[in-house]
Amino acid sequence: MPDPETAPSRAFPSPVGVEGYLAWTWRLFRHTFARLAMVFIGGVALVTIVHLAVIVFLTEVVDAEGTVEGLAVSLAARIILATVAGSVLAGIASVVFVGELCGTRVSSGHGWRRLKPRFGHVVVAALYVSMPLLTLLLFLGPVVRYVLLPALLGPPVLVHAIVWEQKEFREAAVRAKNLLAGNWGRVVSTLLLLALGAALLQIMIFALAAEVLPAGGGLELPGSLLVDVLVTGPVWLFTAAASTVAYLDLRARSEELDADGLAAEAESLAATS
Repeated sequence: MPDPETAPSRAFPSPVGVEGYLAWTWRLFRHTFARLAMVFIGGVALVTIVHLAVIVFLTEVVDAEGTVEGLAVSLAARIILATVAGSVLAGIASVVFVGELCGTRVSSGHGWRRLKPRFGHVVVAALYVSMPLLTLLLFLGPVVRYVLLPALLGPPVLVHAIVWEQKEFREAAVRAKNLLAGNWGRVVSTLLLLALGAALLQIMIFALAAEVLPAGGGLELPGSLLVDVLVTGPVWLFTAAASTVAYLDLRARSEELDADGLAAEAESLAATS
């Protein structure tokens, strides 16, 4: 396997193992961070603001503060908002990641233009993954938010088929199923492992911030929310890079897609878009 740190960017896609997932994910994360970090942070900030608005509505309008129903609606809103926003961001980022691998520097705006015609299908895909996450939330609690949700944004492979290959949801679902055939366990376990590592780092930063932020004075909650946004955005960016690596790895295995083939595909799609 080519060394991601020394090989040219077009040395991938190729079949990779767990170490290859981590190496190429880290490479994509580093090389696109300046272009995508603020986009992801802005997306997480929007989710946080809308979620706070939902909480205010539940408290001030329907007087559901502290009730089981209010808590359930608040948690469901958080998961649905996060999966939809995160999936849209992952779709946008996938175009930037592929461009990076093809040696072409593209912006998040280019990714949005590629996603826009299939926006509704991406939302459906996000809702498709949010339903089991809501069920698991009852049993796993924070694990869903900090590990499962980041690992499954998109969902991986499905959102790439929608955005990169410009397929509708049903076609993309069949495409993802075919690519993942025989590889479900390997791909999901690897993505969960990478998301778990990012989550542990995220929790450590939260703990450090809790020690640093002043107690009282009305600054503790805004400060913690700000830290949450600033940390969660890059975590989502990292896991979005991992899901793109997974998609290209699967295509390299099942279709023998290589760097030259991906570059030719990118040029063809750019010419027709």
